[in-house]
Amino acid sequence: FIFLSGAMTGLTHEEQVGWRDDLKDEFSYKYHFFDPTQYDPQKDDDDYQKKAEEFDLSAIINSEYIVVNLKNIEKSVGTCQEVMFAWLLNKKILGFFPKEEDVKDLHYWINSKITIHFYSIEALKTYLLLKYYL
Repeated sequence: FIFLSGAMTGLTHEEQVGWRDDLKDEFSYKYHFFDPTQYDPQKDDDDYQKKAEEFDLSAIINSEYIVVNLKNIEKSVGTCQEVMFAWLLNKKILGFFPKEEDVKDLHYWINSKITIHFYSIEALKTYLLLKYYL
């Protein structure tokens, strides 16, 4: 299982789900995915957010990998918490920037938790393809 982590707050629907759908479409025959966008990110009431948090934490516990879109991570409290939680569980954290022009320095506390860094989604896809066959 792979948990798909990345910023959602303040982003368009396409920015939230586009890369996730891309990975799911390309690799659904190889991997199972947990996608937190299954919950409507626009709902802010506490009960709803509690259920979304429980889903995310349970999904991370049950995943082998956490794939993290690093673009906008500094603006996403939830993504930072998911990364820390996965790191505490010794999960493999695959961080990627969607495109090379998105690459920037990350805060040490984020950067040090990433198991492998990829500088494009295509590099991540190559890794997932090869990893499946190894």
